[in-house]
Amino acid sequence: MSARGTKEARLVLGASPRVDLLPPEVADRKKGAAVRRALVFGVIGALVLSAGAYAIASWQAVEARVKYEDARLTTSTLLAQQSEYAEVRALTQQMVTVADARQAGAITEIDWNEFYLRVVPTLPAGVTIEGLVIKSGSPLAALTPPTAPGQTVRAANVTFTVSSPSLELTQAWIVAMKSLPEYGGAVAKSVSRGDAGGYTVEVHLAVTDAAYTNRFAPSVDEAVATDVEGEN
Repeated sequence: MSARGTKEARLVLGASPRVDLLPPEVADRKKGAAVRRALVFGVIGALVLSAGAYAIASWQAVEARVKYEDARLTTSTLLAQQSEYAEVRALTQQMVTVADARQAGAITEIDWNEFYLRVVPTLPAGVTIEGLVIKSGSPLAALTPPTAPGQTVRAANVTFTVSSPSLELTQAWIVAMKSLPEYGGAVAKSVSRGDAGGYTVEVHLAVTDAAYTNRFAPSVDEAVATDVEGEN
């Protein structure tokens, strides 16, 4: 079937006859007007979108400035409050410094009266203390540290001069001193005959850091609070 025959088959029978007598220029002008209207609407839409975006940006800028002014006012208020309490802060810092110095100065403190009262009950009957010499460390100068494995860290050395009717009682006393919480080892260094019979013995006792009073040591809660403040 030819192309002409196909076109003829598509004709609608009984349709009203129509003839476009207008010149092509008129149709072109109509199409141009439609295009121009579309362009105008597009420009107007773009202007509306731009105006909306500008309004939103302006509003956000104003909101940000208001927040900035609020933050600046808050900062100024806090700085003013800090200046009001500057003396209190300085005094608090001085108190902390004094407390730290007191703790450091008393870190090797030993209550020797309490220590002596703990030693006396360990003496066997007939053994008496004639004198004692104490050599202890300090926050600035510690005792000689241990030089061999198994040696106890010493907080002090105490040399007792005792009068004993027998050497066995002296040895029994050395053994009894092991019950002391600060016991770090004891040994008889020298023995001599007493004027009225018996023996005069020098006993050296090593005292461990269990003898420290720890009077100014911070409590557990204070130590935890100090660690938290340091991390912050």
